[in-house]
Amino acid sequence: MPPFLAPSPSRFSDGRYGVLYSAFSLETAATEHGYHLQFFLQSARAPRGFFRRQHITLQAKRPVPDLRRDDPALFDPNDYRIAQERGSCVRADGAPALVYPSVRHRGGTCVAFFIPSSIGQVRLLDTIAYAWDGGQLAVFQAMR
Repeated sequence: MPPFLAPSPSRFSDGRYGVLYSAFSLETAATEHGYHLQFFLQSARAPRGFFRRQHITLQAKRPVPDLRRDDPALFDPNDYRIAQERGSCVRADGAPALVYPSVRHRGGTCVAFFIPSSIGQVRLLDTIAYAWDGGQLAVFQAMR
């Protein structure tokens, strides 16, 4: 639950509160996570290497708002301001989470959890090994 313990800015938060992100499929989770991991590694000028991450799916305990049909401006891949405002409003209205379309994986679906106690069923997915060549990240292998 690191996002709740050390909040930082993200798509649906300006950093004043934490958000835990999950995806409906392993492919979507790997694509979303890989994008952010690559950005971090590029910024850090990290040397070549392999990174393993265990991916999980999380289920909300009750129905949550579904933003998949909302204004596309909400899902700008580089500008989170509109999404942060919307996330703040949804959270302030008492929603424990929200469903939204993946920005990095076309056709994928994600969930943003605002409240840890709203997380129900947790399911472990495969471990993904990412290969970092010093400039680009690739999914190297899914391991069971």
